[in-house]
Parts: sequence; structure tokens; C-alpha cells
Amino acid sequence: DILVVTPDLDAAAPLIDALFGTAPKERYIPYALCGRRRSGVNLPARTLLALLALADSRCSASALFDVLQQPLVARRFGLDDAALAQVHAWLLDAGFHWALDARHLASFKLPSRPRHTLDDALQRLFLGYALPAQAGEPFAGLLGAGDAEGSRAAALGAFWHFASSLQRLHQRLQRPQSPVQWAATLFGMLDDFMQPADDELDDHREVQDAIRQLTQHMRGGGLASALPLPVLRAALQQQLDDPARGGVAGGSVSFASMSSLRNLPFAVVCAIGLNDGAFPTTQRPLEFDLMALHPRRGDRQRRSDERGLMLDLLLAARHSLYLSHTGRSVRDNSVLPPSVLVAELLELLLPAIASDPQSSASLARARQRLVIEHPLQPFAMACFEVDGDVRLRSHDRELAEALRGSLDDPADTTAEAADAAGVQASRRHHTGASADPGADDHARHSHVDSGDIDDSDGADEGLAEGEHTPLPDLLQPFFRSPLPAPDAAWRQVTLTQLVEFFRNPCRYLLRRRLGIELPREADELQDDEPFLPNAGRRAALARRLLPPLLQGADDAAALRLARAGTEMPTGAIGEMQLQRELQSLSRFAQRLGEAQREPCLPPHGVMLDLAVEGEGWSLQLALADLRPSGLLRWRYGDSRAGDYLEAWLLHLALCADPPARAAPHTRWLSADGEFGLAYCADATAQLQALLGLYRRGLCAPLHFYPRAAWQFVQQGRSAALAAWASALQPAFGEGEDPAYRLALRGVEEPLDEGFEALAQAVFGPLREHLQDARIKP
Repeated sequence: DILVVTPDLDAAAPLIDALFGTAPKERYIPYALCGRRRSGVNLPARTLLALLALADSRCSASALFDVLQQPLVARRFGLDDAALAQVHAWLLDAGFHWALDARHLASFKLPSRPRHTLDDALQRLFLGYALPAQAGEPFAGLLGAGDAEGSRAAALGAFWHFASSLQRLHQRLQRPQSPVQWAATLFGMLDDFMQPADDELDDHREVQDAIRQLTQHMRGGGLASALPLPVLRAALQQQLDDPARGGVAGGSVSFASMSSLRNLPFAVVCAIGLNDGAFPTTQRPLEFDLMALHPRRGDRQRRSDERGLMLDLLLAARHSLYLSHTGRSVRDNSVLPPSVLVAELLELLLPAIASDPQSSASLARARQRLVIEHPLQPFAMACFEVDGDVRLRSHDRELAEALRGSLDDPADTTAEAADAAGVQASRRHHTGASADPGADDHARHSHVDSGDIDDSDGADEGLAEGEHTPLPDLLQPFFRSPLPAPDAAWRQVTLTQLVEFFRNPCRYLLRRRLGIELPREADELQDDEPFLPNAGRRAALARRLLPPLLQGADDAAALRLARAGTEMPTGAIGEMQLQRELQSLSRFAQRLGEAQREPCLPPHGVMLDLAVEGEGWSLQLALADLRPSGLLRWRYGDSRAGDYLEAWLLHLALCADPPARAAPHTRWLSADGEFGLAYCADATAQLQALLGLYRRGLCAPLHFYPRAAWQFVQQGRSAALAAWASALQPAFGEGEDPAYRLALRGVEEPLDEGFEALAQAVFGPLREHLQDARIKP
């Protein structure tokens, strides 16, 4: 009875499933998606086309892993979710970026070198399996990776099986083949790379039938020449997406593309997404399209075909016709025109139903009968008013109850006003028309009998607009009131906990007190080789080379070890950067070695009992790297706020309970220099004040942000604002940290007077005792 069509069914399909598939039982309406492209719906077909595309590409790391994690492929090679995650980590560790081997790399007219190829990654992974864990010496110029051992070696073997099969397939597909040879190759790919489950057998047979039909078509057309892979892949996809397959109408609401089910009669026909330029399409012909360059009489005209398609939909509607388009811009709320076909239909209908076609007022009233503006949000009050327009009426009981509750609560008037303002900010249009020109009542209320279809259109286009107009964070503060004071179990603090807290108080509050572990961005496979070493690669190289350099390794040995890894780029530029990094590491190792020649003292335990807010707190720690001259700490990297902060906390503990044979002095070595901290006479009072801040930060977000606070005490408020929200690189601003964004949601000014006071309270005493030639007093 009901047909819903859209110009882009593949884009609308997830939204349709999200709306109709999750509806409550009492509002559930059976629906079906008809006529979708089989290459996108059929899993074996999608996997087969992805394999063909991978073999015809540069075989990037992300594309290769995307194929490997397809359920049919992973099942064929015996890889479960845990094994796939392990393979992903191995590829990252082994430095794989693209190309199967050096020969594949040379086919792109690049130097034939194995580094960063799949073959090089496999060699490193097998070395990691064969050699002891953390083996320091390279073997045949390579360092092992992955450290696969025990049962994890089975996943490595399965991945090698996949890589070997892919290399053989790549070699075979590089040669043009005849139709019969292509059929054998495609059937072999289905057997070698896929293992369908019981519920995938029908789709698997559909792909096999498509391959047979394609072969029959090529042979029936007398094609005897060999075809290259790109031509075959395009022909196979066209065979799978044959529009002649179309859709099949069933006993449910049928969602289809514009061309599917075009000539079948339906009681209600709905066309959504009829925006200007979306239908008819404005696609221009390709530059090498000879038919477009030299048109002839009788050539197919796509725009004419789409006009005919619109006429077919009009004739298919037995009772009601529903047309919808986005009527307002999400950028500036300006009016957007509908498809030219909708505009032409209105130009025809308005004079036909107007009482006086010559009167503009009569035409406006006629337009109001046909065109309806829907609110942007589904919870708009206009959708639930009893005496409102029935064509806007919603059937969502949950939203109605929520609105009824908000009307009963006087405290929610501000939220209601904000919602009302948001409703007026953007609207959608739809046109309802009856197949019977004389049925005025049907013309006015044509969509009432299919109200849930009206909701589907609203969700389809409303979600797309709503993504650009979220509710302001200020309306929903995360912390509305402080948490209860911490109990006795929280009052025994280690210095490690204190350092973690002051590095990011909001993250510590969310993680330790509330148990909220914010997800971190997973390391993604990189498809391009690095041209510049980032901080992570430099740190990994330092962790690997500093121990041998401190043990006396010469420059030649260090260079051999560095070249055996995958941290630094290759080529002339990479070699130059490697030499520069080795010089920096050698200088740092020499400085650190000289500092460590002083004999080391035994570790010193510190236990301080302090009173905070009338409560008994204790601070525990053990100081290592103590020498007669004081405490020695280091980190290979430029000095930053976190280093000063950690050194200050250690130094306060050292001064509060100094050991007998160690001077109360702290020295911190960095790649760009060093700094020291002089004796602090009131160290116990300083630790007591910091523990007070720690206690405050366990109850509510503390407005202390190390980078911004350090810049504030160094250069003032403007520098702090630049560190908090970087104008040049916004993603690297301290305020972009997920913990700050969540904990401080609803805070109008994070860098308020409280921030300035905390910055001075934490870093002010540190500055008074800091000995750093790089910082002006």
C-alpha cells in the first residue's frame, strides 16, 4: 500500500533502519528496503570487489586490514576478534605502510627497497617469534617485532597464510585474462579467501550466479581478447548492480530507489529528499564521453528520463502523494528551493485548486493546503498541540510524556524557550497532494493516514540537519554539585598519585573517583611512510638506543641499531634526520652518563602525616636516584610543564624529610638543557597545601591545567589562553583534552580567577626555588 522512494537509498538506508527498526512494539510498522545495490548489501559480493580493488592498488595497510577483518575472510583464515586485534598491533609494531614487497614497490617507479612493505613486516614478525623478547642486537640488519609467542603464534601463522595467498593473487591478476580464465580466477578467489556461514550461503550463491552470467554475456558477445583487471572489476560490479533486478514489493512499507517499483500502483507514494540538484541530478558527462561530445538524435537524455520517472510516480499514486525536501539551510536558515520538478508541480496545482487563480491571497491559501513546514526537532511543541495542525501531529508517546512533564515543572521554562527557539531556527517542507483533484479534504490532510511515514521523512532529513545544531553544552553541566568528601581510604596518598593528579586533575577525578575511563583514540594503521619523525617515534628510538649508548656503544654501533628499526623515515631525508637525532641522543647520553658517575645512595622512604581540613592525611613515597649531591631525574625530550611539576613534588618530599647523606637539591636533565631546585624550608607546608588542592579536586573539577598555568606564571594571561586554545593548531590546545571537555562542560570560563589563583599557588613557590638559565627570573 505504501511506497517511499529517495534519490540516494544507500545513504538513507541506515537512517531508515535506525527509525523503523527501533520503534516500540505498539508503533512498529513492517518495512522493507527494496532494490539496493547488491554490491553494497551482499557481503560476499562486497568482499570479492574489495579483494579485486586491493589487488589492483598499492596495497595500503588500512585497505589490507579492512579486507582481512571481513567476516568471511577472517573465518576462512581462522582469525577471531582477539587475533585480529593482535595482527593490527603487530602491523603497527612492524612498521608496515604499503606495498607487498620490493618488487611491488618498484612497479610504481620507486626505489626497490623492502622497508615498510608487507614482506619486511613479516620478516620482522618472524624474527620477533624466533628471537628472545627484547633482543637488542639486529639479525641480518633487522630487529624483531611483535614478540609473538605461545598460542599467539597461531595468529601469526594465519596472517602469513593470508599474506601469501594475497601475493599469489596479486601476481595472477596483473595479467589480462580471457573470460573463461577470469571465471576460474573469480571462483578460485571465492574458495581461497571466503568461508560463508549458514546465513550467507544464499548471498554466496548469488555471487556465483553473477559470475556465470557475466561470463556467458562476454562469451555470447563474441569477446575473445583478454581483459585487464579494471575492466573486469567494473563489469562485475555492473552485473551485481543490474537495475533489472529491481525491488520486490511485499506486505510492508517499501523503501526503494527512485527507479525501483516505478510502474506499480500504490495507495500512497512518498518521495523524500527531493532537494534542488538531488533530483533531477546535475551530474555532468565525463570529459572523455564521446556520446556527450557528439550527441545524435535518439540518444538517451538522463534529465528527460528522470522527468519521466517523476510522471510514473505521480501516476502510481492511487490515493495520496507525499513529496518532501529540505526547506532551510543548516548554515544560515535561508530558504532552500525544492527540486525543479516539485516547483513545476506546484505551479500546476496551485491555480487548479485556488478559488480565484488571479488572486495572490487565494494562491497563498492554496499553497498552505498543499505545502507544510515541519519543525526541525521531533520534540517541538507544534507536533503535540491538540488544537494544532493535524498534519504535524506526532505519534511518539515518549516525547509527549517528556513535554508534558516539562510543562508541569516551572524550572524547565528556560529549556522550553530554548527548544522553541531551536524549532524556529530551521524547518523542512513537504508537499501533500491527492490523486483526486476534487477531494479537498484529502488534499489538505493527505499524509494523516500515513503519519508514521511522515515521521520517517522527518527523521531522515531532520537527523541530517540536527547534526549541525546540537544543544549548547552550557545547558547540560556535567557537575551540578560537588561530590561528597573522600572517606578515610582516600587519605593515604602516594607521591605517584599526587603527580598523576596534578598532571590532569579532571582526568584523575573522572577516572579514580567516578570510574569513568575516557576512550583514547586507537592507533591507526598509516598508509603513507613518515617523512618527519614525530614525538612518539623519537621517544621509541630513545628508549631503544639510550641503554647501549650509556653502556659505551660507539657511533657506528648506534647507527647500525637505529637503521635496524622502523622508527625513522627512509631515504636521503630520513638518513639526515637520523644522523641529527643520533647526535642529540649521544650528547644527552654523555651528559647523563657524567651525572650518573656519582655513586648512588640507597632508596629513601618518606612517610609524612599531615592535617588537611581537620582530617588526618598521609603521604608515602620512596626516593630513588639519590646521590650525595641530591636527587637526579631525567627525561629525553624538551622540558615542559609536567617535568617541572613532577620535579617540584619530588623535591618537596626530599626537603620535608631529607636523608642523612644526600643534599636537599634536585637536578632534572632534559634534551634541551637542565634545571635544578634549591632547598625549600617550608616543604611540609607546601605539601600540605597541595594535598588540600588534591582533596578539593576529588570533589569537584579543579581549575588547574598544567600547560596553561605554567604559561600564565611565565608570560601572563594571553600566553595561557594561547596554550588552552591554540589558534594555529586547535587540536593541540590543552582545552581539547577529553577529560577537560567532559568535566568542565557547562563552565563558561575555565580560565577564571580561580585558575589564576591556583596557577600562582602551585607554580609560584616552584618559580622561587627554580634554577634554570633558560627562564628569566
